[in-house]
Amino acid sequence: MGVLYGRYDLLDRLTAYKVRPAPKDPPGKFETGTGNFEGMCGVLRALEYTEWLGETFGVEHAERYTGEFTGRRLNFKRGMSAIRSYEFELSRTLLDILEETPRVTVYGITDRHRLEERVPTTAFTLAGKPPRQVGIY
Repeated sequence: MGVLYGRYDLLDRLTAYKVRPAPKDPPGKFETGTGNFEGMCGVLRALEYTEWLGETFGVEHAERYTGEFTGRRLNFKRGMSAIRSYEFELSRTLLDILEETPRVTVYGITDRHRLEERVPTTAFTLAGKPPRQVGIY
C-alpha cells in the first residue's frame, strides 16, 4: 500500500505515468488502475487499532502531548507511545534472556539505558550453531 501526499500545486506540476482513462488532474492522475481497496481497508484498520491502543493503554503517555494534539491525533500519538514503551519492555526482557544464555553473542546496543537508540530487533549468534538451526528452536 502506498500513499502520496502533497500540496495540490506541486502535485499538479509533476508528470504522472498514467493509464489513458485516468484524469489529467491530481490526485487521480497518479492512479495506475483499480485502487488497492483491500490495502486501504488494512491501513484504515491499523490506524483505528493504534487509536484504540492510545485510548486504552496510552493514558500514561498523555503528558507528552499536552495541548499539542487533540482527539484522534492525540489518541494515535498515545497509541504509538504505548507501542514503543511495550517494545522497550520486550527488548529488555529479550536482552536479559540472551545475555544469560551460554555461548550467545548479542550485537548492537545492549545498554538498557540506551534502548531508545535502537530498534526492537536483536541480532545474535549462538556459538557452534548455524542460524538456520537456531531459528528452529
